[in-house]
Amino acid sequence: MTVNEKLRKVHEELSKTGLKFLEFVEKNPWCLKHSQYEGLQWPYRKVVLQPWPLFINQHFKKEVMDAGVSVFNLIKQIPRKIFDFDARQMGQYYEITLESIEEIMAGVTEEHIHHLLGRGDFIYSTTQGFKCLEYNIAGNLGGWELPFWLSIYKKTLPMLKFLEENPVQPINEDLVAIALKLYIKRILKQFPLCRKEINTVMVMGGHQKGSTNSPFENYILSAYREILQSMDKEFQGELIVCDYPHLQVMRDNVYYDWKRVLCLHENYGGFVPHGIREAFSKGNLLLYVGLVTMLMSNKLNIALLSEHEESERFTPEERGCIKKYIPWTRKTTPGRTRYQGEMIDLETFILANKDKLVLKPAVNLGGRQILIGLYCHQQEWEKAIKAAFQMKTWLVQEYIEPTAYLFQEGDEGCAEHSIVWGIFVFGGTYAGSFLRTLSTKSNKGVINAHQGADISVVFEVQE
Repeated sequence: MTVNEKLRKVHEELSKTGLKFLEFVEKNPWCLKHSQYEGLQWPYRKVVLQPWPLFINQHFKKEVMDAGVSVFNLIKQIPRKIFDFDARQMGQYYEITLESIEEIMAGVTEEHIHHLLGRGDFIYSTTQGFKCLEYNIAGNLGGWELPFWLSIYKKTLPMLKFLEENPVQPINEDLVAIALKLYIKRILKQFPLCRKEINTVMVMGGHQKGSTNSPFENYILSAYREILQSMDKEFQGELIVCDYPHLQVMRDNVYYDWKRVLCLHENYGGFVPHGIREAFSKGNLLLYVGLVTMLMSNKLNIALLSEHEESERFTPEERGCIKKYIPWTRKTTPGRTRYQGEMIDLETFILANKDKLVLKPAVNLGGRQILIGLYCHQQEWEKAIKAAFQMKTWLVQEYIEPTAYLFQEGDEGCAEHSIVWGIFVFGGTYAGSFLRTLSTKSNKGVINAHQGADISVVFEVQE
């Protein structure tokens, strides 16, 4: 293995430690063997972990934080700054019925929106910096197991040997602890008379009452107890993992075995039964995240920000963030719009510029139905564009060429990979990041775990 100068430079831009790791592999070719990473597995979900992590220094970490927090802050302001919480306007733009919008927004306040949980998916380019492809705001975000993945990486033989020779302490944020602290602080603020019994429920589909299904569940249960005790030794309460049928609603309050529940984290992609929604709308329950995920995770939010890059609805600083972090994006509706300072007919422009663009539905999971113009034929592109303009719930986005990094590949070897950065922000707090990696030899272009990408971790280092 010989690392060329270009790859050395892009890894060193993230950290000197990352470059040292590549040099360590050059001197120790056995690190190229996938078999050396046998302990690197996560049996509780279908996740394929890439054997090599990526190292970032504190300067680059700040770039990651600024990108994630800035875009989340912009998205959280969309209901007020663009729609003034007008359900009719929101329904018209998102192509959702007025009745559905009113149901989604029942009980939702700016305070609720401000404290949501999000993960932005970003491409990083050495020429353009971070650009946000989409923002997922939900309770069932992929990547919750990050603290476990970090510990697994540190136990692999190549990493143990590398850290022996290079005395750095790689870390990442503990997003579980950050979320749990957020819940507890909000409970204390909203329910000051809770008598210090602070019960939170995490709802998981199919969960058997009274059981724990994985080490991750045991971890979050013990973390909750430790955080409570660290805040005040008199605090009582617990984190309960269960499914919706195990909960009772009485007089607009939620209970688990007669224990009052003050906060509920749902892992159902926004689904919440009617009785629990009523408890939330009447201020008797904190909810993470609830039906509002259907609007806040809608990919059209990126189009909205792009369309308002010069709008007076946003401050000069916010407009600067839109220009810096949001790629040119438009909803697929007929008419004229602006591209790089010039007015264009949107449909004509899209048809003629396939290789510069990406087409995707406003609501999808797992990277499905995303069409990268560079990777498809003109006939396929034209057919998809025609359908997208008929449905009006799709968007077209500028294609950003990601910077490639070196990762382990195959049974023995390495190759350049494109990556998507998953940047977590809980409330207004950066909560860590992870990566999805895909070999540049792939002809798919869509970097998603459901489309064959691997998961890797980010190690933050002091240097």
